[in-house]
Amino acid sequence: MQKVFGVGFSKTGTTTLEETLQILGYNVCRGRWSNPHTFYLLALYVNRDYEEIFRMVNYWDAFADGPWGGTDLYVQLYERFPESKFILTIRNAESWYVSFENLITMFDLNVDTALASYHANGMYGSAYYFEHIFDIKTLAGNKQKIIDHYNAYNENVSNFFSKVQANFIVFDLFAGDGWEKLCAFLDKEIPNQTFPHANKSVDNPYLSNVA
Repeated sequence: MQKVFGVGFSKTGTTTLEETLQILGYNVCRGRWSNPHTFYLLALYVNRDYEEIFRMVNYWDAFADGPWGGTDLYVQLYERFPESKFILTIRNAESWYVSFENLITMFDLNVDTALASYHANGMYGSAYYFEHIFDIKTLAGNKQKIIDHYNAYNENVSNFFSKVQANFIVFDLFAGDGWEKLCAFLDKEIPNQTFPHANKSVDNPYLSNVA
């Protein structure tokens, strides 16, 4: 089966994308923290072990959340799997940041210490990952830096895939994108069920599903 990579940041509807791809028959690399592969993949990316990541790609058909989205891994994925389909999930930057901050402050509402608390409460893999991709050790004073990185990332992804003329779409479920757009892109029939909106009430991608 043709590989599908969700290359959007966490908190842009990645859990919903995972749900929809599974409904459409893909074997999805789910981003739950309890899966043994999740933190392993994040660490592999931070250490740029692309060959081991490519080895892991053999085990699933579809992928979303970190490290597939939010990093420059999309460049290596395209070079290795150029016939794959790539989906950039997006949302308004301010809304995205609120959701991201809610995630990091789940154990500690103090933005000075929240990231350290997040790590200390067993979320070390994703804490390590976020510290490296945003180049931060704390949320305090870094909101604009994080938002700027998020915006620049989305722009860079769109520019890259437009230049290489890849199988690529931008998907904004917060603006109403759903089955029609997704299935047309994937050459799949629209399922006879409502488009899911996963992880809306529980804003915690690693204790439930990654959104």
